Amino acid sequence: MEMYKKMTDGLNKGEAGLGIEQCRMACGGHGYSEASGLPKVYGGVIAGCTYEGENMVMLQQTARYLMKCAKRASRGEPLSFSVEFLERKTAGRLRVGMDEGNPEQEIENLLSSLEHATRRLISDASSEWDKRVSMGESRERAWNGVTVEMNRAARVYTRLFIAHSFHRRVISSPSAIRPVLTDLLSLYLHYECVDMAHHLLHDGHCTGDQIKYLKKRLYEDLVKIRPNAVSLVDSFDIPDRQLNSVLGRRDGNVYEALFEWAKNSELNYTDVLPAFRHIKQMMEENRAKI
Repeated sequence: MEMYKKMTDGLNKGEAGLGIEQCRMACGGHGYSEASGLPKVYGGVIAGCTYEGENMVMLQQTARYLMKCAKRASRGEPLSFSVEFLERKTAGRLRVGMDEGNPEQEIENLLSSLEHATRRLISDASSEWDKRVSMGESRERAWNGVTVEMNRAARVYTRLFIAHSFHRRVISSPSAIRPVLTDLLSLYLHYECVDMAHHLLHDGHCTGDQIKYLKKRLYEDLVKIRPNAVSLVDSFDIPDRQLNSVLGRRDGNVYEALFEWAKNSELNYTDVLPAFRHIKQMMEENRAKI
């Protein structure tokens, strides 16, 4: 379980870093300023990817575990809850869109498709490793030869683990907030499936039209969540002092706060910077030599 925590924490920090960078660019020049608080938040979050070991090392640890589980599944041995999907038969065609009007079944279909992609990547990596060993390579050399595929399988598995954890938390949430959280879960799963479309298309699990449908549902989810977006962010209840951002203030007085921040900046303590008198003297001396 500790390995899952480290792996998911590392992946979440990386995704959070990308999200912060997108927010910074969306704020234009103000996002680049320290007044936004985003540069400091980015520096703190992105460092989390390597606090307890560089992500590639943890990906390899996860891949080794997955290869062992794949062998156990092939022998019919019991597996832990996090990898029990390896025991299930590979899903046929993608069922997304076939149960429209039934959001619970739609979510199950999305999770099934993520499981399908993860199962295939793990199986392909394991098969390639076994093939190299059978051709006479040492297990270590064979492993190094399929490291890229192993890492890819570990990354997709981690995303599946997060999706399952998200789903379990939503279905066990209080009924008053479950509809909004279900919308969030739907958005997350549609995004993940669209982002991994190449894996779903690879073996004919889905068609191009189905990927278009997933994108359409993704945009519909964004429209549904928009009215609740501010409330969802405020639900974290992060105080202004901790956020330390003129752009994310609770009262929304962004430009007034930005002006106050600029006035209190060390660069604006005086109308003319003290160093200018030295520059002025140098300019006058050089002008006299012309």
